[in-house]
Amino acid sequence: MVNDSVISQIHTALKRNPAGLSITELSHMLDVHRNSMTRYLDVLALGGRVEAHQQGQKKIYVSSNRIPYSLISCLNHYYMLALDSELNVVDINQSLKQAIPQKDAVTIGAPASSSDLPFLHHLGVMDAIRNALMGAAQEKTLEYPLSKKNRLFSARFLPVVFEDTRTGVAITLHEHADHTEMQKILDIWKERYESISEDTEGYILRFLPDGIITYVNSAYAKIHGTTPDKIIDTKFRPTLPDKDRVRMRDHLRALTEKNPTGTIEHQMYLPSGEVVWQRWKDRILTRADKVVEIHSVGQDITDKKLLESQIGALIAQHKKNLKEKTRELTQANKQMYKEIAEKKDIERQLTNSERLYRVVVESQEELVCRWKTDGTITFVNDAICKALNTTKEALLGKSALSFVPDKDKIRIFNHATKIRPENPFVSIKHRIILSSGEIKCVAWSCTASFDSDGNVTEYQSVGRDITNTYTQEKKE
Repeated sequence: MVNDSVISQIHTALKRNPAGLSITELSHMLDVHRNSMTRYLDVLALGGRVEAHQQGQKKIYVSSNRIPYSLISCLNHYYMLALDSELNVVDINQSLKQAIPQKDAVTIGAPASSSDLPFLHHLGVMDAIRNALMGAAQEKTLEYPLSKKNRLFSARFLPVVFEDTRTGVAITLHEHADHTEMQKILDIWKERYESISEDTEGYILRFLPDGIITYVNSAYAKIHGTTPDKIIDTKFRPTLPDKDRVRMRDHLRALTEKNPTGTIEHQMYLPSGEVVWQRWKDRILTRADKVVEIHSVGQDITDKKLLESQIGALIAQHKKNLKEKTRELTQANKQMYKEIAEKKDIERQLTNSERLYRVVVESQEELVCRWKTDGTITFVNDAICKALNTTKEALLGKSALSFVPDKDKIRIFNHATKIRPENPFVSIKHRIILSSGEIKCVAWSCTASFDSDGNVTEYQSVGRDITNTYTQEKKE
């Protein structure tokens, strides 16, 4: 049975990772068995919501909004031709068959280039087909003779997925006066695609190998002080410092069919004159061993870089202060004991600050909880809230043992009492109870803050989920 919740989680995970994820990565991320994940992805692929790209020995799945061909193949009041990604004919509907004078003009399975359909050779049609194959719907106006009469048609090139999960393009021809139903389908598809782009945090950019921009989202246009339509069809020329411009050039040149993705961080000058830091993940799309488009997903990391700089300056200042204090101690014998006490206090504060900072930074994606000596929670991070399926507001002020089985509570307090200034770290494995009632096993690394007398003022615990390892060890 298909679980709608898992389907939604898979779609959300792919939206948050535009570069794509493998079956293994999705299985680990959502804690779903690999075989089940394969079935879920098959369901999504049939619905046009995901598609797979081969990268070496593994498939990478990305979010998609292709139209299932089965939904539009029955619209016989339109002329319709379906091609697969290799430009072979997959289907031709009855309306188009009847309108073609030559009964053998089109052969199912044959290359479209061998079909006697002159509109395929119309200026710009092949470019529109290629763009649709890459996921971008196209529309053109064509003058084409059908049923022995020159007629003006609206041609739409729609990205589709067939029942065997192959991707392709559906070409529809209809006169301008009769397009309501297909327009609704196209509007739905456009709305889905644009909602994914606009809901994605950060910037989205697509451009051709010659630098011509084919798409940007509103977030990208906003930082450049304009709108997407003013950027599309212009040349991609980011204003970077000279050293970063060279790095960007080498970064893009290093992307190959075997290594299609890469990440780079660099500074950029905005039109306002502001200098910002950005991180970009780039992916090349190839057809027949040639790069046809570059997809880029970026985010602003200026605050992160500023924080790193401030932390570095703070540590340097601490070290400078310590050096000055040491020099003063050697020059003032009368204040020796007082100065030594101050020095030790400064060193202890610096050691505590650096240790707490290191633990947080190195485990920022793990479960982090701070609690008082009476067990009252004073801080939790998003990861622990997600694990317990609750909010920070619901946890703050509660006992840190409220989600721990009774049998594990005494062990936790016994371990906590072992933390001393001379032994500031302890490790423990214990269970936690999720809001759903499910029990997980977590390995915790615990430390504490001390006052000048060496008494614990607060505990900090950083944990990681080891349920799978714990379960496997028990089986063995």
